[in-house]
Amino acid sequence: MDVLTFGNASSQLQRAADNAFSGFLVPGLLPAEEGAPAAGRRLRGQMIEVDEENGLGKLAVRTGLGPADFRRDVEIRLANFSRAGSPISKEQFAELRERGTVIEFDLAETGDGRIKAINAREYRREDKTIFLPPIEDET
Repeated sequence: MDVLTFGNASSQLQRAADNAFSGFLVPGLLPAEEGAPAAGRRLRGQMIEVDEENGLGKLAVRTGLGPADFRRDVEIRLANFSRAGSPISKEQFAELRERGTVIEFDLAETGDGRIKAINAREYRREDKTIFLPPIEDET
C-alpha cells in the first residue's frame, strides 16, 4: 500500500504503508506559490546537505513516485534563496535542512554541467511554510 499525504496522515499509517510520499514534493501535483517567478516550471525539494560556513547545500528532488525516485545533485547557494523576499543568514540557511523545509525553486545548468537551484524560497500554502521530516542523504 502506498500513501500520498499532505501532512494529514498519522505517523502510524505512514509506518504501516509500503511507501509514504509527501504530495508537496510530487512534481506537477500542486501549483507553484502564487507570485513566484516562472510559476509554471517551479520544482520543490528538501535540503539533504548543508555547508553553513560557505552557504552551500544540496537538494533532494522527487522525480517520480518510486521510493528511490529522487535526484540528489541539485546545488543551492545562500545567495539564491530568500524568505519572504529577503535574504537570510547562514544559520537560517542551515536550519532549512534541520526543519525539513520544503524549498521551491527553478533549475539552471552551470557552465560545467552541474544543476543548481535559483530563485529559491520556502514553499508556502495558505500562508504557512511547509515542513516535512528530513530526507536522508544516501551518500
